Amino acid sequence: MSGIAKATILINAVSFIPSLIASGTLVVESNLFGQNIQKKLSSVVTTGIIVNFFITLFVFIILQVFAKDF
Repeated sequence: MSGIAKATILINAVSFIPSLIASGTLVVESNLFGQNIQKKLSSVVTTGIIVNFFITLFVFIILQVFAKDF
C-alpha cells in the first residue's frame, strides 16, 4: 500500500467523527438528554454511526475507484 493510500484512509477515518457533529446526531442526542428521554439515546447514536459509516464507506469506495485516474 502506498503512502498516498494510507494518508487517504487516515483522512477518511479522522473525518468520521466530525461528520457525527455535522449530521446533527449530537444535537439531537443533547436535546433528548435535556428532555430526560435517555431511552432513545442509544438508538439515535447507533443510527447516526451507521449512517455516517455508510457515507464514509461510499466516499472511500469512490476514492478507491477513481484513485487510479488521478
